[in-house]
This record gives sequence, C-alpha cells and structure tokens, in this order.
Amino acid sequence: MKKEIIAGLILALLFAGSVVNIHYMDSLANELIGQVEAAQSYARAGDYARAKAEVGAAIDRWSKCDGYTHIFIRHPEIDSATDALYELYDSVAEGDAALSEGAFGKVEAHMRSIAGMEHITIGSIL
Repeated sequence: MKKEIIAGLILALLFAGSVVNIHYMDSLANELIGQVEAAQSYARAGDYARAKAEVGAAIDRWSKCDGYTHIFIRHPEIDSATDALYELYDSVAEGDAALSEGAFGKVEAHMRSIAGMEHITIGSIL
C-alpha cells in the first residue's frame, strides 16, 4: 500500500510540474510574441532603431531562459527559434522592410510552435 501511495504522489507531482511548465512556456512565448509585434509596429512606421532595440530585448529575454529551455524543449526547436530571432534582428538592423515582414512571421510561428508542443494532448498521453 505504501508503494501505491508513493507512486500516486509521484504522478501528482509530475502532473503539477507539467501544468507549471505549460503555463511558463505559454507566458514566455506570449511575452516574446508581444515584443516582436511591438518591433513590427515600429518597423512598419519606419522606426528601425526602436524595432532593433525591441528585437534585441526579445533576444536577451530568450537567452536568459536558456537553462530552462535546454531542459524542457528539444534542442532543434531552440536552435530554430534562436536563429529566427537573430535573422529578424539582422533584417531590422539593415532596415529591410520586405525581409523583416517574413522574419517577424517566422519568429511568431516558432514561438507558437514551442508553446503548443508543451500542451498535453490525448496523443501525448497514449
């Protein structure tokens, strides 16, 4: 009976950890998407200096989460998102409006994908 109780407690802790992870990743993704959308607004208005600063802040925020993300997210996803952020930074720094538009969408897609992968589905349980 003692083993069953311990197993139940471990399962409850794993479930709670999963819920906390989902909430954290959703919050992080939404924060980064918000920063990228702000940068996009600045770029569309022609204020590439502010757009560059906003993307730089998003890169710094993403980098600060490195210890957490390297534990809970697959490395290819982290690398793709990081590459997309730096690609966006480069396009904004160059003031390339056409290239920036695609780069904004790419970063947003990566962040939504990472947050979505963390959600629990029937397929991930079975």
